[in-house]
Amino acid sequence: QQPDIRQYTGEHCALNTLVDSWNVFLRNSTADDCINKLVALARVRLNFDLNMTVLAFTTGLSGIFGINIGQSANCLFVSNIAYGGPVASANNRSLGGGLAASDCILTVVNTRFLRNDADAGGNHQSWGGGLYTIGGTNIIRNCLFAFNRSCPNTKNSGLGGGLFINSGTWVENCTVISNQTRNPDINQSGDGIYQNGGSITNTIVYFNENILSNTVNNIRIANAAAIGYSCAPNLTHGVNGNITNDPLFEALLNGDGVLKVASPCRNAGLIQSWMVGATDLAGRPRILNGAPDIGALEIPPPAGTLIIVR
Repeated sequence: QQPDIRQYTGEHCALNTLVDSWNVFLRNSTADDCINKLVALARVRLNFDLNMTVLAFTTGLSGIFGINIGQSANCLFVSNIAYGGPVASANNRSLGGGLAASDCILTVVNTRFLRNDADAGGNHQSWGGGLYTIGGTNIIRNCLFAFNRSCPNTKNSGLGGGLFINSGTWVENCTVISNQTRNPDINQSGDGIYQNGGSITNTIVYFNENILSNTVNNIRIANAAAIGYSCAPNLTHGVNGNITNDPLFEALLNGDGVLKVASPCRNAGLIQSWMVGATDLAGRPRILNGAPDIGALEIPPPAGTLIIVR
C-alpha cells in the first residue's frame, strides 16, 4: 500500500480523520476533543515532532498508537483515554492512555504526560496510564508523568499508573508522581512504573498509589540491577546509587515535579554522555552543579546566580 502522507501543522489537528492512514506527521499541532474516531489503530503510523499537544483524545483498545515513531520533544499529552470498551475480555487490554508504542524506534524527551487514562470506564485490563511500550528501542528522557491512571472501573487489573515498560526501553531522568492503579495485588501493581523489562536511571518514582487497596507499590521491579541512581521508597537505599528518602517537592499537589533546594535528589544522579549540552524539562542545563539531579528538573540556583554554559 502506498503511504497516505498527511501534514498537520498549526494550532489544531483533527485526528478524527486519521482512520486507515499511514505516515501521519504531526508538527506544532493540537489534537483537540477527538472522540472514538481512530478506528484502525494498527494501520496508523504517527510521526511525532516538536512542540505538539495531544489533548482530550479517546481511542479504542490502545492510546495514540505509533509504529515507527520518530522523536517527540517539548510535547504535552494531556487528558487522553485508551478506552477498553464495555465488554469484558481476557484478550483485550487498554494500552497507554497517553501514548502506546509497539516495535518502535522512539525517543521522547522533555515531554509531559498529565491526566491520561488507560481504560476510564471499560472492563478490560489496563496497562500504562501515561505510556506503554513494547519491543523496539525506546528512550524516555527528561519527562514528567503526573496524575495518570491505569484504573479500569469494573475489572481490577490496572498495571503501571504512569508507565508500563518492556525490554528495549530506557527511562532516564524522569519524574513519576501522583499516578494511580487499581489492582488487588499490592506487590505487582506498579503504581508509578510497571517494569516488565527495560532500565530506569536518575528517575523519581514517588507518591503513586493503588486506589483499590490504598497501598503503594511505586515500582513493580522485574530487574533491580537495571534500576540505578533513582529515588523510590521500595528500592534498596544505597544500592546502585538508589535512594529511598522523600524527594521533597515544593508543591506535590501541583504535579510539576519541582524540588526543594534541600532535596536528597540534588546532585545525586549519574552523569551520562547525552547530558553534554542538554537541558532539563524546564530548559535549564541538565547539569548545574557538577552532577545531575535525579528527576526531570534541575533545582534552579538561587536568584542572582550567574550560570556559564560551555
